[in-house]
Amino acid sequence: MKLFLVRHGEVFNPKQIIYGKIPGYFLSEKGCQDIKSTSEKLKGNDPFELIYTSPMDRTLQSAEIISSIVQTDVEVEPRIIETDVGSFQGGPFTELPADYFSDSSEKYGIESPPVVLSRMMNWFEEIRTKHAGRNLIAVSHRDPIGALVSALNESATRKVENCFPDTAQAFEIESFGNQFTIKPLS
Repeated sequence: MKLFLVRHGEVFNPKQIIYGKIPGYFLSEKGCQDIKSTSEKLKGNDPFELIYTSPMDRTLQSAEIISSIVQTDVEVEPRIIETDVGSFQGGPFTELPADYFSDSSEKYGIESPPVVLSRMMNWFEEIRTKHAGRNLIAVSHRDPIGALVSALNESATRKVENCFPDTAQAFEIESFGNQFTIKPLS
């Protein structure tokens, strides 16, 4: 299986609030253009069996743009949703602790990296079996992608240095039994 993990495009957020799981946050014009550019790079790896997406508006919009270019169906997958940032949601980004996604997460009332990794790994193991030998795309968020890529990186034969993607960035994960190669989409 080859999985392309894509972080959604840049979000239109002029007030710079922590939108987390708040509905109604869509891509900026730049975000749309960046996802189109990423989609063109993905097209060189088709055919794709399916695009999985987080249920958030920004990931759904990103997945629809990708789908229009690579011509495959989109399926919503709740396990690849954004990290729950608790009471910080709706506040300014300046209030989010720098170490919010770390061993300190729970003391802030934020979903911890092990919890995020558990749901991501559960989904990943399921699709490895279900879609063996196929190409897939998944559109998710910075922290869930980073948690999964960091965990897989530990046993990967080809690794990436920064596991937490920028907006519209994608990682290619190729699975060979229990071995993985991970690289940025180029």
